Amino acid sequence: MIEYIIFDYIFSFHSRLCIRHHKNKNSNIFRSIDKNIDLIFKIIYIYIIMRTTVTTLPSRWSIVRSFSTRTAPRRPRWDEFEDSNRAGIGGRLSASEQRVSSHPSSSSTAKPFPHAAADTHKTSTSNNSEATPSWWKRQPGVIANDDPRMERLSKEMEDFAISQLPDENYVREKDRFLLNLQKMVNQVFDKATVSPFGSVINGFWTKNSDLDVCIQVPGATTRMEQIKLLKKLAAQLQRVPTHYIEPRFGAKLPIINWSPRQPGMLACDISINNTLAIVNSRLIGHYALIDPRVRTIGITIKHWAAQRGINDRSVGTLSSFSLIMMLVHLLQKRNIPILPSLQDIAMQRNHSAIYVNGVDCRFSTDKVEIEEEMEYLRRSKPANSENAGFLLHEFFKYYGFDYKQGVIAIRDRDAFTPQEEENSYLFVDNPFEIGKDVANVEVAQQSRIRQEFRRAQALIFQGRSLEELKSAWNPDKNKFVN
Repeated sequence: MIEYIIFDYIFSFHSRLCIRHHKNKNSNIFRSIDKNIDLIFKIIYIYIIMRTTVTTLPSRWSIVRSFSTRTAPRRPRWDEFEDSNRAGIGGRLSASEQRVSSHPSSSSTAKPFPHAAADTHKTSTSNNSEATPSWWKRQPGVIANDDPRMERLSKEMEDFAISQLPDENYVREKDRFLLNLQKMVNQVFDKATVSPFGSVINGFWTKNSDLDVCIQVPGATTRMEQIKLLKKLAAQLQRVPTHYIEPRFGAKLPIINWSPRQPGMLACDISINNTLAIVNSRLIGHYALIDPRVRTIGITIKHWAAQRGINDRSVGTLSSFSLIMMLVHLLQKRNIPILPSLQDIAMQRNHSAIYVNGVDCRFSTDKVEIEEEMEYLRRSKPANSENAGFLLHEFFKYYGFDYKQGVIAIRDRDAFTPQEEENSYLFVDNPFEIGKDVANVEVAQQSRIRQEFRRAQALIFQGRSLEELKSAWNPDKNKFVN
């Protein structure tokens, strides 16, 4: 207040001097006083303006605090998820979503989002000293291997994997189906062999899985020759009254789908001379034999992806083979690796090359060699003891947050890595045909797939059950907005 009184006094005194100066234009004393008063007037004026500005504006820290407590940008709009808590993946909790606090998992031993839940209810006017909310960072929560939530999830995953094992009757039906198919193929082709591949031989086959069958016919190397043979086979299979034929000759690999007319029976996709797929399936099968956690996590991921609508290669999402390859890649990259590279072992130990369609398909299956490689990779540390639930959380965390771009490979390929692949998203490298993407994810599906990974990670962090994690995706309720 005193500044304004001084300013008013000097301003009035300066005005009187100006009047006298005009009346006494020849007076030097008035001229010098006027010049000095004018300088003093400017200095005090600047001081008052600065003092007023500093006292009325908030401090820089209050500006930061005010900005940090605003509603987070809604890109992507995590709040469109009906069944996820946005406090962990970006967004505020609504009143209806505070049901998480009453969830069984919110006990004293396993509270969902202990930090994020508190942060999301703060406002910019409640406390100027509050910290930046955790959800503003859009980062996954940190969780430990021995967390009760992970132990409970591991038990659920193990029970689920066991429940998905096909029973003896289903296995016998599969064997009988393949035997009858071989008899029908012999009526059409000479020296043809029916060879199953995919989940039926790689350890991830379930009671609800279809069969993938490759018919090896000598000499059929071109696409047109393969389609011609498939048409001949389809004419023979149409005689079976229990199944119907659906040709898919426009696919990247021409096949015919042989499906039952009634539910509960086996269906299969039939291709010609898809020999590399057989070798790929055997490779994955040997990885599953190294550690039981591989099958437990793989079965869970496959079912989760199918339920969430991102396990259909025909619409540009991930195939089951790509998902298992991504899992193997992650387990090879743990601080204490769980899996080695079977192909690298074969190369390092100079195994004889095995060529299939001109591609070197050698990999090690020797238990002694594999164990020696694992001891080398562990570097005198004890074996990895992370449970299946924690590794599932790490899978979703890695591909939802940590992984940005680059090749996902399960073998050393530094000697022949095309540079253009390094900037690709979800480029899952073929283990034998280097540089060939087995995922082929559509660009339009990439954002949604990443959102699904982040949703799953957030639900696991909250302590949700496996059933909630793999709940079916409803396009009408679960909308994804980029």
